[in-house]
Amino acid sequence: MDIDIMDVIEAAATKWNFNVYYPGAGVGGHCLPVDPYYLVTKAEELGYHSKVITAGRAVNDYMPLHVFELLVDALNECERAVKGSKVVVLGGGMLHHLRRQVSEVEGAKNSAQFTGMGL
Repeated sequence: MDIDIMDVIEAAATKWNFNVYYPGAGVGGHCLPVDPYYLVTKAEELGYHSKVITAGRAVNDYMPLHVFELLVDALNECERAVKGSKVVVLGGGMLHHLRRQVSEVEGAKNSAQFTGMGL
């Protein structure tokens, strides 16, 4: 459809009660990335296929790779090689009691390290 999300947010912001939420690398925390799968599993046990939840999770699960692809595109635009580039990752906080694999930042970091990018 070739719709710019920032144009959509700007248009929606003209509504008096609109709260701006900008897209990010994915949903964080422990419950949001994991719990929908419990709901999907239980729904399937009861004979219902929850397409909306599954589709939403698919989009969110893809976001770390998408962010990495945006980073690669930005490096290419600056004529910088991905391998050997050094990138600072900001905004990836973790609580001490959470496992690392639930962080959306980890997916992007894993992709970057696989290509030889320094973080």
